Amino acid sequence: MKNLKVGVLGAGTMGLQIAAFLSAKNIITIVWNYRIKNDFDKKITRLIKLHKRLGDLESNISLNPIIHTDKLEDLKDCDVIIESITENKDEKIKLFKKLDKILINPKVIASNTSTISITELAKNSKYKEKFLGTHFFNPLMSLPLVEIIKTSDTLDDTIKFIIDFLSTLNKHCILIPDTPGFIVNRLLFLMINEAIIMVEENISSIKNIDTCMKLGANHNMGPLELADLIGLDICLNILNTLFKTTGEIKYKPAKMLVKNVKELKLGKKTKIGFYKY
Repeated sequence: MKNLKVGVLGAGTMGLQIAAFLSAKNIITIVWNYRIKNDFDKKITRLIKLHKRLGDLESNISLNPIIHTDKLEDLKDCDVIIESITENKDEKIKLFKKLDKILINPKVIASNTSTISITELAKNSKYKEKFLGTHFFNPLMSLPLVEIIKTSDTLDDTIKFIIDFLSTLNKHCILIPDTPGFIVNRLLFLMINEAIIMVEENISSIKNIDTCMKLGANHNMGPLELADLIGLDICLNILNTLFKTTGEIKYKPAKMLVKNVKELKLGKKTKIGFYKY
């Protein structure tokens, strides 16, 4: 299993984490991005150092070299494809259509989407029976869960292959159907949205709300801290998708979240969100 070649599409937050994780597990990894990122190697090194410090990786671990490319053709002989580009259905579909003409004999084609229907993405691929979702979580090296999302066309052999592969890398896979928000996000973003509404209504301070959930519900991180870590723009995108796909008013994004995103207060990545960094 560890002799497989994996292609990662996208060099954003999750694409980098997936690549660093695979490299640390000695997997041959190729990362495609629509343009070469000059700071790619620096960011990968920083990620590895951070997780060594946190104890997620052994201090003496060495990385398998990662190939970084802007040419999709370089992924043609990959066994596994994990797409992790921007959360835009049309952009993802465009990319999968290009891959149809390039890939030789992939065993699995996966999307790391957190909001978009896997069925919708799969129907635009000629590899429907090999298509599924692999929803990793941030920070990827600390959190063992991967939600595996199947469609009605996904073969049992495809599901078994990806679960066996990720299990050898010490990931805990949960198989679920293609339902809006899957499991974690469907529950998590209700809590995050309600926490923001409580701030809007002056029920308590940001810090107190987070502290209550940490000390009273045994959460490692409060919902507002977590929202900042995820990125408030991503939180808004996920809530809008859940609101649209389920029709449930409970997923309508809080006004403060919309306001923060408009003001580009997106959390840790912009140094200001519900907290300052």
